[in-house]
Amino acid sequence: MGRIIETRDPQGKTNGWLMPLWNVEERPDLQPAQVYLTVVAPGCSKGPHLHKIREQRYHCIKGAVIIVTRDEKTGEYSTAYLWQGDRLIVKAGTPSQLINNSDAESWIINMPTPAWTPGNRDEWPVDDWELP
Repeated sequence: MGRIIETRDPQGKTNGWLMPLWNVEERPDLQPAQVYLTVVAPGCSKGPHLHKIREQRYHCIKGAVIIVTRDEKTGEYSTAYLWQGDRLIVKAGTPSQLINNSDAESWIINMPTPAWTPGNRDEWPVDDWELP
């Protein structure tokens, strides 16, 4: 889980905060070649979809989001609740859906590996998705 670090001015007064999103020390084998913000509108969802070769590294920076995944071997669904500061990795080959059940936007940073390119979109539909 990401942590929020309080920041201070030279006089020691709190002036905000920072949230580390990625540090190469966490996974030196995977350095993000792409970082983007995706926003899920209130009461909406994105997906389900599948990336066969791309790992998704989600980091919630505002609001809350539910991420539902399905194990392709067992067919079992898993639900993760991410609030501001939480992180989740969705491995390649795992269908997933982002859901915002709140009345405010959910802001999610994604650092996929490998990066999206026009020649390698790697986004596949999931037709047999049934939310638990």
